[in-house]
Amino acid sequence: MGESYDRDLHDVLKLQGEVAQVIANEINAKVTPQEQARLSGKRPIDPAAYQAYLQGRYYWNKRTEEDIQKAIGYFQQAINKDPNYALAYAGLADSYLVLSLYSSAPWQDTYRQAKAAAVKALEIDDNLAEAHATLASTRAGEQWDLAGALTELARAIQLNPNYATGHQWYAEYLICSGDAEKAITEIRRAQELDPLSLVINSTYGYILLQARSYDEALAQARKTLGMDANFYLGHQLLAEAYEQRGMFEEAITERQTAATLAGESAEQAGRRALLLRNAYAKKNAKAYWQERLQLAMKDAKQSRDLPYELTDSSPYRLAVLNARAGRNEAAIGLLQKAFNERDYGLYYLKTAPALDGLHSDPRVASLMLRIGVAQNR
Repeated sequence: MGESYDRDLHDVLKLQGEVAQVIANEINAKVTPQEQARLSGKRPIDPAAYQAYLQGRYYWNKRTEEDIQKAIGYFQQAINKDPNYALAYAGLADSYLVLSLYSSAPWQDTYRQAKAAAVKALEIDDNLAEAHATLASTRAGEQWDLAGALTELARAIQLNPNYATGHQWYAEYLICSGDAEKAITEIRRAQELDPLSLVINSTYGYILLQARSYDEALAQARKTLGMDANFYLGHQLLAEAYEQRGMFEEAITERQTAATLAGESAEQAGRRALLLRNAYAKKNAKAYWQERLQLAMKDAKQSRDLPYELTDSSPYRLAVLNARAGRNEAAIGLLQKAFNERDYGLYYLKTAPALDGLHSDPRVASLMLRIGVAQNR
């Protein structure tokens, strides 16, 4: 190409759009009307606001409470510098959306804040894929509306086919519905678009677990940790993959590492690991799960200070552990409690391996209908 783009970067996003449009023209690419709108650069963006937005996304992707709070601060900085910056509002919405998963913040509060920020983003730009994707997740969490979330995420991807997180979240809801093949296709697309995202790579592993591809899940967990050995969700994924393979000693080590990386004291994490090792000393899987259950019940009383993703004390996770320990009646009661409390984990009721033996119970079948996972898509 013979055109030069050595100019003042005051309007950095507009410049990016022009470059992308020229490239598309050079290769005779077919550009949809939605993509044309994104490429054209609708309005100038303050470079400082754009830089703050990028910093916000960087910290958002790290998925710890401290980093998400940093992300919120950077997105707010971007909004302060440019009050009509729709993407900054979308970033703020995404931060509040995931905050309850990585902190003790009540989901009712964080979802309310997420929805308000996403709605503001759409008031500025109704075609913003990022905001539509966020609203899809709040819709699923608040209303048990899986079908509506899938529809909204499909719209987000149509608006921006290159939005990696949109493909990731679409994949997560697809696997919950039981459509493993399409879910894997979508998470692979997300990985292609953002191959260095630790969250997307670990999500890929979790989807493989739900699809019963345990060896592939192990490989994906190791790949994720090869990118960053300090990513605690990667260790958690590896622990769950080991458990599915009956490799409990390895799982104990990975859970201990995940907990310390997420902020638990080495002494406390070590003590928990020792209890689990003692329980499994005779290679008794049931004893392992019973000890996990006992520790989780203590956590439920003491409010163990770890992200939701690492604790076993939510109603859904307690249900899983009860099912693993052979306590099916207790598990079903906890699943019903998870529904009443809108425990997000319940969306895995259809695909969680530990719960397969409960599906024939009419109470569980009713729950599957009520949360929209009873039929394949």
